[in-house]
Amino acid sequence: MSKIISCPNCGQKNKINENADSTQAICAKCWTKLNAPTRTVHAPPPPKEPYTAPPLENNKNSDDSGFSFGWVLTLVMIGFICWIVAQALNNSTSTKTTDRSYTKANPVPSYPEVAMPYNGQIQMHTNGERVAPFTIQTSQGSNYLVKLVSKYSQQPVMTIFIKGGNTVSTEVPLGTYEVKYATGEPWYGYKHLFGPDTGYSKAESALTFENTGYQISGYTITLYRVSNGNLRTSTISPSQF
Repeated sequence: MSKIISCPNCGQKNKINENADSTQAICAKCWTKLNAPTRTVHAPPPPKEPYTAPPLENNKNSDDSGFSFGWVLTLVMIGFICWIVAQALNNSTSTKTTDRSYTKANPVPSYPEVAMPYNGQIQMHTNGERVAPFTIQTSQGSNYLVKLVSKYSQQPVMTIFIKGGNTVSTEVPLGTYEVKYATGEPWYGYKHLFGPDTGYSKAESALTFENTGYQISGYTITLYRVSNGNLRTSTISPSQF
């Protein structure tokens, strides 16, 4: 294609090819340089990138859910194993506490303290008539539970509770008895006595309460050390009480 440009000097109309370099155009009549307008060429728009569909949300969720489910399952298994271990340790601790509740290594009992019996309270384990006099003297600092046990049948006959520092005078059935006693301060009932710190003792000589025909023999004992004492005692285990 060509275009017509008028010479600014002589007015000659000149025909110029658009594809030619218009900066070099001159008038064909007077050789004056022509002011040919420059042509603006616009660059073509960049090619559009091919459309790529985004990943399906369902597939992403499926992958994420599978990943999360695996972790959840692992955590559940770890939690279950930890629970089993905790239960085993708890059972082991409970067993040890129970076994040690009657020893001085664990002075805190696992049972409650209860009201102490009154001074002189008696529990009978036989129907024998109580006719023989029996007096028990104690010192302060501990309470006492005295038990009379038949020397021949080894069956308990009666128990007598004495508060420390007091004296109790009572009657017992006729017979020959071993004298055992438990000592302590707080009272946890007739099953646990004075708790894990209970002390157990036994008189080495048996006492015979009898009717001689003209009198009924009896005894007075002291459960503390006296000079020239004639009733020796020894320590026994809880199972021997």
